[in-house]
Amino acid sequence: MNKLYFLFMFFLSLGYGQVIGNGDGITTDVQVGIVYREVPIEGSAYINDIYKNGKIYINGVVRSEALMRFDAVNEAIEILNENGKPRKLFRQNNIKVTFDNLIYEVDEYMEGEKTKMAYFNTLNSGDVKLLFRPKKVFLQAENPDNGYDSFSPPKYEDVSSYYLKFGNNPAECINLSKRAIIKALGQYEKTLKDYISTQELNLRNQKDAIQLIQFFNTLKSDLKPEL
Repeated sequence: MNKLYFLFMFFLSLGYGQVIGNGDGITTDVQVGIVYREVPIEGSAYINDIYKNGKIYINGVVRSEALMRFDAVNEAIEILNENGKPRKLFRQNNIKVTFDNLIYEVDEYMEGEKTKMAYFNTLNSGDVKLLFRPKKVFLQAENPDNGYDSFSPPKYEDVSSYYLKFGNNPAECINLSKRAIIKALGQYEKTLKDYISTQELNLRNQKDAIQLIQFFNTLKSDLKPEL
């Protein structure tokens, strides 16, 4: 179990000119009020703590196989080398990794006005793709402001998100909802709404969102744009 050592300090009320210590200028933790507390961290920095067999592709060619897992805090693939030591893969857009029945690809995405790179799970094929960005953040422990509130331990919080990618353009963050997805797709609104209704799709569900986007890709290839 991950644990974190927190440092709590309080200052004794001292008179002017009073010296803390044993007379030779050396103080102890107890004398200055330092207390160390060992606190378990809730959750994990990894999507799955267990290393799984996977393949590393560079420019579409399998270059190596290794045991690996995904570090969601640092957004990096962690692999075990031949000596059993963990190391991180470079984050480059010519790298693809497959393990645990998932595809991890480095791709561009928009953050405000800037283009950045991250690992994504590619969820479907076609011109328009739904991407999942696995990500966690570490939250520090919080001490109660008074004796009535409970202590909040440190934890890893999941802040994963979804993105839409059109062709070779940078991916853009999107909420899984009927309104957001139809607006983002931009074409065949009536056809898409009819399809959602007849298929009884709930677009907050990843599987249903993928189904709609795959249907949209067939419309782009089979139908003329609406006037």
